[in-house]
Amino acid sequence: MPRRNTPDPISAKIGARIRLLRAERVMTLVELADASGLNKGHLSSIEQGLVRINFETLVLIAKALRVQPMILVTFPDEHPMARMVERWRKLSPDALARELAEVRETLKRMRN
Repeated sequence: MPRRNTPDPISAKIGARIRLLRAERVMTLVELADASGLNKGHLSSIEQGLVRINFETLVLIAKALRVQPMILVTFPDEHPMARMVERWRKLSPDALARELAEVRETLKRMRN
Protein backbone atom coordinates (compact mmCIF):
# COMPACT_ATOMS: atom_id res chain seq x y z
CA MET A 1 0.00 0.00 0.00
CA PRO A 2 1.34 3.44 -0.84
CA ARG A 3 2.31 5.69 2.05
CA ARG A 4 0.41 8.98 2.42
CA ASN A 5 1.70 12.33 3.59
CA THR A 6 -1.43 13.06 5.62
CA PRO A 7 -3.40 10.53 7.65
CA ASP A 8 -6.54 8.98 6.18
CA PRO A 9 -9.30 9.49 8.82
CA ILE A 10 -10.38 5.84 9.04
CA SER A 11 -6.82 4.53 8.84
CA ALA A 12 -5.84 6.98 11.60
CA LYS A 13 -8.63 5.63 13.86
CA ILE A 14 -7.52 2.04 13.29
CA GLY A 15 -3.88 3.03 13.84
CA ALA A 16 -4.73 4.80 17.09
CA ARG A 17 -6.65 1.71 18.23
CA ILE A 18 -3.65 -0.51 17.47
CA ARG A 19 -1.34 1.88 19.35
CA LEU A 20 -3.71 1.88 22.36
CA LEU A 21 -3.89 -1.93 22.48
CA ARG A 22 -0.11 -2.17 22.09
CA ALA A 23 0.36 0.31 24.95
CA GLU A 24 -2.05 -1.68 27.16
CA ARG A 25 0.27 -4.65 26.70
CA VAL A 26 3.37 -2.53 27.35
CA MET A 27 4.60 -3.70 23.96
CA THR A 28 7.09 -1.76 21.87
CA LEU A 29 6.75 -1.28 18.14
CA VAL A 30 9.74 -3.62 17.69
CA GLU A 31 8.03 -6.30 19.81
CA LEU A 32 4.82 -5.95 17.78
CA ALA A 33 6.86 -6.18 14.58
CA ASP A 34 8.55 -9.37 15.80
CA ALA A 35 5.27 -10.91 16.98
CA SER A 36 3.38 -10.05 13.79
CA GLY A 37 6.14 -10.63 11.25
CA LEU A 38 5.63 -7.11 9.91
CA ASN A 39 8.20 -4.39 9.35
CA LYS A 40 8.55 -1.86 12.19
CA GLY A 41 8.41 1.08 9.77
CA HIS A 42 5.23 -0.25 8.17
CA LEU A 43 3.63 -0.68 11.60
CA SER A 44 4.61 2.87 12.50
CA SER A 45 2.95 4.13 9.31
CA ILE A 46 -0.17 2.08 10.13
CA GLU A 47 -0.35 3.54 13.64
CA GLN A 48 -0.05 7.04 12.18
CA GLY A 49 -2.81 6.37 9.64
CA LEU A 50 -0.44 6.96 6.73
CA VAL A 51 -1.21 3.64 5.01
CA ARG A 52 -4.45 1.78 4.53
CA ILE A 53 -4.35 -1.55 6.28
CA ASN A 54 -5.52 -4.66 4.45
CA PHE A 55 -7.36 -7.51 6.14
CA GLU A 56 -4.40 -9.90 6.12
CA THR A 57 -2.25 -7.32 7.94
CA LEU A 58 -5.11 -6.58 10.35
CA VAL A 59 -5.30 -10.29 11.24
CA LEU A 60 -1.52 -10.53 11.77
CA ILE A 61 -1.58 -7.53 14.11
CA ALA A 62 -4.64 -8.84 15.97
CA LYS A 63 -2.94 -12.21 16.55
CA ALA A 64 0.21 -10.48 17.79
CA LEU A 65 -1.90 -8.39 20.20
CA ARG A 66 -3.93 -11.49 21.21
CA VAL A 67 -7.30 -10.00 20.27
CA GLN A 68 -9.92 -10.79 17.68
CA PRO A 69 -9.54 -8.70 14.48
CA MET A 70 -12.92 -7.10 15.20
CA ILE A 71 -11.40 -5.41 18.27
CA LEU A 72 -9.05 -3.39 16.04
CA VAL A 73 -11.98 -1.82 14.20
CA THR A 74 -14.26 -1.34 17.22
CA PHE A 75 -14.31 2.24 18.49
CA PRO A 76 -15.78 2.40 22.02
CA ASP A 77 -16.19 6.17 21.96
CA GLU A 78 -18.57 5.98 19.00
CA HIS A 79 -21.21 3.41 19.87
CA PRO A 80 -22.77 1.97 23.06
CA MET A 81 -22.34 -1.63 21.85
CA ALA A 82 -18.65 -0.99 21.17
CA ARG A 83 -18.27 0.43 24.70
CA MET A 84 -19.82 -2.73 26.12
CA VAL A 85 -17.54 -4.98 24.06
CA GLU A 86 -14.53 -2.94 25.20
CA ARG A 87 -15.54 -3.22 28.86
CA TRP A 88 -16.07 -6.98 28.54
CA ARG A 89 -12.74 -7.40 26.73
CA LYS A 90 -10.93 -6.08 29.79
CA LEU A 91 -12.65 -8.39 32.30
CA SER A 92 -11.15 -11.58 33.69
CA PRO A 93 -12.84 -14.78 32.47
CA ASP A 94 -14.66 -15.18 35.82
CA ALA A 95 -15.84 -11.57 35.88
CA LEU A 96 -16.99 -11.86 32.27
CA ALA A 97 -18.97 -15.01 33.07
CA ARG A 98 -20.69 -13.23 35.97
CA GLU A 99 -21.47 -10.20 33.84
CA LEU A 100 -22.91 -12.32 31.02
CA ALA A 101 -25.04 -14.27 33.51
CA GLU A 102 -26.48 -10.96 34.74
CA VAL A 103 -27.22 -9.90 31.16
CA ARG A 104 -28.98 -13.22 30.49
CA GLU A 105 -31.12 -12.80 33.62
CA THR A 106 -32.01 -9.24 32.66
CA LEU A 107 -33.04 -10.36 29.18
CA LYS A 108 -35.18 -13.18 30.64
CA ARG A 109 -36.98 -10.68 32.89
CA MET A 110 -37.55 -8.36 29.95
CA ARG A 111 -39.16 -11.17 27.93
CA ASN A 112 -41.61 -12.03 30.73
